Amino acid sequence: MDLIFQDRTAEVKKEILSIAKLLRRRTRQTWDEINAITERVTHISESVCDQAQEVAKNISEKSKAAAQALKTKLCDAVDLTRKLIAQAKKWSPAIGSFPIG
Repeated sequence: MDLIFQDRTAEVKKEILSIAKLLRRRTRQTWDEINAITERVTHISESVCDQAQEVAKNISEKSKAAAQALKTKLCDAVDLTRKLIAQAKKWSPAIGSFPIG
């Protein structure tokens, strides 16, 4: 079974840039918009992590050393991304709780 890994970098970059633009304004509406963007980015990131885990599962333990090294890097990236997602969920009211002063 061939898995196609969808690169969603441009989509996430666009969302992150929209946060930067919103931060220039400091209103309650701005925070609501930022939280909505954060929620979209976390959903995209979760989807990418799921795809990456499927790809990693399909790399056989009998694969060449180079493939195993890439699998390790991919798994490390997924673990780090999942930690960032958990932090985003912790601090965003749409998906957690954000302490707004």
